[in-house]
Amino acid sequence: QPIADTVRAAISSRHGVTARDILLVPAGSIPRTSSGKIARRACKASYIEESLRGSGRGGGRP
Repeated sequence: QPIADTVRAAISSRHGVTARDILLVPAGSIPRTSSGKIARRACKASYIEESLRGSGRGGGRP
């Protein structure tokens, strides 16, 4: 949880937005396209389905 709070504070101070969820995932677990780019739709679907493997969402505060 302390890592999520630190990341959330950095996002807020640099970008002026509040991150609700912080999900720490192992390297290589983010879906990619055949050209190596992040597969954003697949990533979103995995997030919504809660099928991304991570160390917790670290959420709670909007």
